[in-house]
Amino acid sequence: MRSETYLFRESLEKSVGSSLPSRESETVRDYLSQRTAGRSASRSRAFRASVRIFLETDERGQFRRRVGSPPTSPTWFAPILTDYLRFVQVHRGLAPKTVRKYTQKLSVFAHYLERAGITQLGGITPEHVREFYENAKNGVPRRSYGSTLRVFVRWASAQGWVSSFLGDAIPRPRQYKHVSLPDLLSQSDVHRILAAVDRSTKTGSARLCHPSAGRTLWFAPL
Repeated sequence: MRSETYLFRESLEKSVGSSLPSRESETVRDYLSQRTAGRSASRSRAFRASVRIFLETDERGQFRRRVGSPPTSPTWFAPILTDYLRFVQVHRGLAPKTVRKYTQKLSVFAHYLERAGITQLGGITPEHVREFYENAKNGVPRRSYGSTLRVFVRWASAQGWVSSFLGDAIPRPRQYKHVSLPDLLSQSDVHRILAAVDRSTKTGSARLCHPSAGRTLWFAPL
């Protein structure tokens, strides 16, 4: 968190000087778009939280905690959401924290539909789903919404309210756990690793000559 704050501050000094931009400014959106590209949903949330805390911290080091009141759903969607949450609590045994996340994400989706003129589940098209998924307020895809929307669409399809093919419109981006790790070792890294082996002992000498060592380090020239 601290290192991300430093990088953001350094970026601001280069682009806007000493003045702090608003969270909705183009400068902040561009920075977050670059930093979260190709990252997992949890890593992207950490980046956004770091930026928010940096911008909202006052002279006393205080900032607003993002607890707030529970999200509200549009009137037309509230009964549907109630039935759905009852279903997942009974049949999937979800924890209260998970239920709150479902409520928040599905309420955001319902508000988007209402702004698009949709007040019935039957009016949702694949284009609505893709547009919502790809265009968040901060300019980055709503990756963390994918599984929530897919489960909800399957349930709504079982009720006969939406097409079973609607879930196919929700992208399934591949998330790699070690996406940020370097693809290969530099020559200096290889030398440093080899130098750390104690060749004066049988164990160290044997490990250095083991075939697995060659398979691990073959791609960096010595």
